[in-house]
Amino acid sequence: MSKENAPKDGSVFLADFGYGTVAAAWSKVENQWVTALFQLGLVQGEFNDAYFETEYFNEDELKGWTALPAIQHV
Repeated sequence: MSKENAPKDGSVFLADFGYGTVAAAWSKVENQWVTALFQLGLVQGEFNDAYFETEYFNEDELKGWTALPAIQHV
């Protein structure tokens, strides 16, 4: 979908900022795209400290986007 049509109503979607696909939304407060990047921290020699890191991107950094797929309940 065209990056010019990306939703700015707070909807979460899949976004490409040039380094992989991430979940993103528009932040009205920051006037930027916001993402939650999954990280794994090294603790006692093992990657066992999982957390999310917030990162912001300027409007023109969005390269492409698509809607989130629907969840199928089983």
